[in-house]
Amino acid sequence: MRLTLALALLSAAPAVAQQQPIAAPADAPTRRFTGADLFGLSIAADPQISPDGRTIVYVRRTADVMTDRVQSSLWLIDVATGRQSPFAAQGSDPRWSPDGTRVAYAARDGEQSQLFVRWIATGTSARVTGFPGDPQALAWSPDGTRLAYVATVAGEATTLGKAPPKPEGAKWAEPLTVIDRVNYRNDGPGYVKPGRDHLFVVAADGGAPQQLTFGAFDDGGPLSWTPDGRGIVFAAIRGPEAERQVMNSDLIAVDTTSGAMRTLTTRDGPDAQPRISPDGTRIAWLGFDDKRRSYENTQLYLG
Repeated sequence: MRLTLALALLSAAPAVAQQQPIAAPADAPTRRFTGADLFGLSIAADPQISPDGRTIVYVRRTADVMTDRVQSSLWLIDVATGRQSPFAAQGSDPRWSPDGTRVAYAARDGEQSQLFVRWIATGTSARVTGFPGDPQALAWSPDGTRLAYVATVAGEATTLGKAPPKPEGAKWAEPLTVIDRVNYRNDGPGYVKPGRDHLFVVAADGGAPQQLTFGAFDDGGPLSWTPDGRGIVFAAIRGPEAERQVMNSDLIAVDTTSGAMRTLTTRDGPDAQPRISPDGTRIAWLGFDDKRRSYENTQLYLG
């Protein structure tokens, strides 16, 4: 009898709950979030703390309702007061110089992004690169005299045959697009343009950049300098099967003078985000052993 009564009460509970909705809290919003509200959001990203710990520079991302694109600007935060102030109307990848007197960042200059350096004391900015390729993954040398970064080196698109000359005034279809790469399109940016990402070094006060890596491979950041400034460690997938081995990046060290490279890890699985210790004797990085499963826990390694 007790079991029958309990089952009857359980079966009736959902009906009672449906008839008595829970009241909304007094401080609940008066309306629901809509798609249009996305244009009013500001997202903070990539915070960078100054060497003295007093100031933070970060990227503020907002959506432009007129262009339906995300705009990035740079802002400063005074740690003691929490007061914020604009640093650059547009920009990304802000990085403090080792002595805290300058901030390097990437910003649009015409059709391409370029590398800029701003002096904190005077607020003066100077462009230090004029090389096309959209610099990213900026990293100061330990002595503050050079900047390393990753940029795209444009390549030639693969062609299949050649169309005859087009008569003057004729309206023909767009040329045939030939895709010969496994990774040919990304979410957001769209089709991958011909070219490869490689490492560069440029003087912090400007000049001709030095390309450190070459080949039909993509090299990526973040970049980590050795304490003596003679080498940079980064992650990349290199080799004949690089296009297909998307989960098999290795740590590679490159000499900043000669460009000579040395592979530091060779296991089956991704190794990325290297950080060299202050004394230059060890490297910390993230990765895991690829066991061909749908999910793996990323591990912290020290070598």
